[in-house]
Amino acid sequence: MLIHWDPSSGKSGVTQDVSVLSDDSGTHLARVPVGFYDVFVSAPAFTPIAAKVIVKGGQKAVLNAKLDVGPLVSKAIGRME
Repeated sequence: MLIHWDPSSGKSGVTQDVSVLSDDSGTHLARVPVGFYDVFVSAPAFTPIAAKVIVKGGQKAVLNAKLDVGPLVSKAIGRME
């Protein structure tokens, strides 16, 4: 997962992108300041997704990202069977 601060929030955010790896259950955790963030989630063979996340003071922001198998990968796997 890649977290990119969106300066349009007018708040101070992280100036460098934050890269986060998931744990064994697929959960990601990153501590970032209040503000707007663009979050990019990807994994090999899956279609990546992007979402806008708002982090508010004193609250956790949750993004439940569901990745789908990429159509080219799915098509290739279907041909192999």
